[in-house]
Amino acid sequence: ERPLKVGYLRFDKRVGEVLLQTPIFHAHKGARPQDHVVAIVHPGMVRLLKNQPHLDAIVPFAWRGFPVLSGSRALLAGLRALDLDVLVDCSDPTIFSVGHVMAARMTRAPFRVGFARGPADRHFTHPVDVATPVHEATARASLLKPFGIDAAPTLLFQPHPKAPTLVDGKDVAALMRSEPGRHAVVCPGGRLAWRRGGPEHFGAMSQA
Repeated sequence: ERPLKVGYLRFDKRVGEVLLQTPIFHAHKGARPQDHVVAIVHPGMVRLLKNQPHLDAIVPFAWRGFPVLSGSRALLAGLRALDLDVLVDCSDPTIFSVGHVMAARMTRAPFRVGFARGPADRHFTHPVDVATPVHEATARASLLKPFGIDAAPTLLFQPHPKAPTLVDGKDVAALMRSEPGRHAVVCPGGRLAWRRGGPEHFGAMSQA
């Protein structure tokens, strides 16, 4: 029941992967507000999380693995200095990431949570099974199970304030705020073919 200092580790430079972590922060703080929640992300991704209300700290971390050079040693020493109780590896649920596992070990956190794939049981104290078929937001929410949190993947993102986006001279964000529930942003991209919903799904979603 004591407050914990928990680090969520995902340090590759992919916007979508960082955004998929936001439901975890939201659910964790909702269930355990006493915990100190830290996001450990690539320096280029820090800006994406600046306005997230469910984070207590954001730590920039960029490590390319081996060889461990002087700069790497400084980065890893910074992770150890966080003095985490729990480290959660948020790397891809389908691919074992040696870099993330090694960084997780280097934190020296006594409890380490990660997906049960590859030789995960050698590195994590609490491996979490990956549900099949894989739904990435749901998979990431399952990382909360060792905390006793059974969370639905409620997506939440509050972007950093920036210049307005104008369409036909109208501020799109202001229009969406003035008419809640009537607008949606649809982004049908995807780097990997098997992760793309396809035009028929996005068409149906947009029509709905």
